[in-house]
Amino acid sequence: MAGKATGDRRKPRVGKGAKVLPPARAIKIDVIDYKDVATLRKFISERGKIRS
Repeated sequence: MAGKATGDRRKPRVGKGAKVLPPARAIKIDVIDYKDVATLRKFISERGKIRS
C-alpha cells in the first residue's frame, strides 16, 4: 500500500553559501560611466548581451 513520504529522504539543509556580489562590486567599481568603453566591455558578452 502506498503511503505518504515521511520526508526522511530529503537532503539536510546546509548553511548559506557564499554571498553573491554584483559584478561591479566584485571588481570594486562604484560608478559605471556609459562613455568608459574599457569598463563596459567587462560587462558585455561576446553576443552583445549585458551580463548581470
